[in-house]
Amino acid sequence: MDQQIKIVLPNDIALICAVRNFIRTLATRLGFHPSRVDDIELVVDELCNNAMEHGSDPHSSISLIITLRDHALDILVRDEGKGGEGGKWLRRIDVIRRRRNSPLSERGHGIYLVEILADHLVFCENEMGGTDVRAIFFKLDEVNDGEEQRRSSQA
Repeated sequence: MDQQIKIVLPNDIALICAVRNFIRTLATRLGFHPSRVDDIELVVDELCNNAMEHGSDPHSSISLIITLRDHALDILVRDEGKGGEGGKWLRRIDVIRRRRNSPLSERGHGIYLVEILADHLVFCENEMGGTDVRAIFFKLDEVNDGEEQRRSSQA
């Protein structure tokens, strides 16, 4: 049965350190490989930073909705949008993706990293006019072990 954790944070970048520590501990306890724990921590850090910097007014909040599944960790980062701009950042996602291709760019590489590190990633506009970003991480070792066991029993 899925379990859900919801964390609501004020738009204060200093709090992201606590979120990183929490997600690292959670992913470790869920049995993710240490290198995947690093990936999950980096993705959550980047998504929270983006939500605070680009997707929220200084006095609004962001939400993390973390769903614990049998073989996956599903993390939704939700921002409230910036006063009436509803989805403006999301409509520029293709421009942001193209910019990352330039090694001369000092910014814009975070989305590229998130896309590479998450097993599944979806961006969509939410009802508040902000952006929801869902990143899913599968516990591949368990899935692969199950597949190998299934193949062995068929042989």
